[in-house]
Amino acid sequence: MKVNMTEIISNGLFVNWEFVKRDGLVHYTDDVTEEAFPRWFSVRERKLLESSRVIKAHLVVAKDGSGHFKRVQDAINAAGRRKFKTRFVIRVKRGVYRENIEVGKMNDNIMLVGDGSRTTIITSNRNVQAGFTTYSSATAEHEFSLLI
Repeated sequence: MKVNMTEIISNGLFVNWEFVKRDGLVHYTDDVTEEAFPRWFSVRERKLLESSRVIKAHLVVAKDGSGHFKRVQDAINAAGRRKFKTRFVIRVKRGVYRENIEVGKMNDNIMLVGDGSRTTIITSNRNVQAGFTTYSSATAEHEFSLLI
């Protein structure tokens, strides 16, 4: 039996949407047909994500070598060396990136922007059977909120 994980997640979100609304985890604008965001998103972050303009990236990751880096982790490491800890945008071009990414707690305020959920994929194959803990098996390990 073939299972589509995106469909399972979508169905789960749909079923639980009433609970999310009831618990106040959604921000509503005047027009309820617009996309909703969690309360912890600032107005500036909402406007950034809602805008139709292209978000200017500080660094670009591209598997084909057309960007600054070929690996997402290398771009995150470079972002950690920046002088000012303001919002840092990393564009990850289309492709499948097979790597575990680790973001330290001192390397915050990073935003990864891909070319779409079906075209930019970061995946890994760590698992408990291979000797990793459940915590270290995650594709993205971080100690803060990361916008992806």
